[in-house]
Amino acid sequence: DSFNNNESFASLEYINDSKIMFCYPECYCGCVKRVNKQLPEVWCYCTLGYAKSLFSKVFKKDVIVQLIESIKMGGDRCAVSIEW
Repeated sequence: DSFNNNESFASLEYINDSKIMFCYPECYCGCVKRVNKQLPEVWCYCTLGYAKSLFSKVFKKDVIVQLIESIKMGGDRCAVSIEW
């Protein structure tokens, strides 16, 4: 909860003791945020790779990442589940 109180660029949602949701309120990807149409999931793979690298270092173990929702795919936010 401390993270959410101190940051506005992203938020964390607790799912259970081995899973969280990392969410962005807007698309920050320089490659796609200027495109004014929906795009396929493949355009969000960089975000998934970034999240996998970041959270693998945070938890000091390999994590599983999954794109749950993407603004460029028509969602209200970008949401990535992180499971370890």
